[in-house]
Amino acid sequence: MKKLILVIFTIIMLLIVGNVLEPNTYKDLYSDTTEIAYQEGAFQEKATEDMPLLSEGLQLIGSSAILIDADSGDILYEKNADQKAYPASTTKILTALVALEEMGLKDTIKVGEEVNKVRLHSSKAGIDYGETLTVETLIKGLMIPSGNDAAYVLARHIGKKHGSHQDVNTSIKAFTKLMNEYGKARGLTSSAFNNPDGYHHENHYSTAKDLALITKAALSYPEFREICGTPYFKMKDFKQYNEHDATMRYWENTNKLLVKHSPYYYEHAIGIKTGYTKEAGYCLVSAASCNNKTVIAVVLNSSEWGRFEDSIQLLNMGLGLNIKVQENKQEVKVEPMNRKSRRYVMCKHHIVK
Repeated sequence: MKKLILVIFTIIMLLIVGNVLEPNTYKDLYSDTTEIAYQEGAFQEKATEDMPLLSEGLQLIGSSAILIDADSGDILYEKNADQKAYPASTTKILTALVALEEMGLKDTIKVGEEVNKVRLHSSKAGIDYGETLTVETLIKGLMIPSGNDAAYVLARHIGKKHGSHQDVNTSIKAFTKLMNEYGKARGLTSSAFNNPDGYHHENHYSTAKDLALITKAALSYPEFREICGTPYFKMKDFKQYNEHDATMRYWENTNKLLVKHSPYYYEHAIGIKTGYTKEAGYCLVSAASCNNKTVIAVVLNSSEWGRFEDSIQLLNMGLGLNIKVQENKQEVKVEPMNRKSRRYVMCKHHIVK
């Protein structure tokens, strides 16, 4: 009898202890409230991944955002839209705009020593010294894989036409002066640009509103709209091909709204540009078109995947849709068509994109 009582008492105590410990155990295993502290810039607050997404109303991770009508320019939504922030590679929208207005798409440029200005660990399109490329191809290298090398080739060549000297630094400086002039001409009031690729610089900044205005101007070019909406592009590798054995390089767009194997694929998306530096956080300027309406969304200082979820919320609001992110957030990689290719540029892990 005593043994039976002891067994019953032991079972009861185990049940009590289990009920007490279970909540804490699950909390330790599944808690996901770690702060994403990837930026230390003067303009941003730290973003977190534990905010609710795609629920009723907008719940944005990004520190600043804006949604505008691409035709009228009317503001449909804004969150700290005039707050200064580092734009990272969304800068390349303005670089592309200047290139489109200064040169013809079929004009050719021979790549020079300006490619050495690109930081070693920054995002590249794999452009080689000595090769000759069209302006159209360079803009593709700029906008699709977020090539900093393409940015500097365009900047050096265009800057030479406006600078009094031919050296690289003077040419790049002349180009950045053009960038700021073009920006002011399109109504930018809180931006300053110091390089063509968006690599971090203390005095290189913009706002969500200003970036939306730049994008609106760029979308007036059908060529820009086509290029920034291209999910994939391939071209011959300058150093590796000959007439009989053409090795290719492959570019995949860093904007996952455009990539069909991505969980963030958005069928109405038409662009535009991603951006990331430690100081800027993760950024995305996007646009989508449906039922004869086009909207532009800008999200700055979000998280790596939050920038896409933030943007989908904004685009849904602008187009009156209810498209949700796929439940499976694991991105599927696509193997290159030629596994021997020297270049297959995904750019996901690069510093500036």
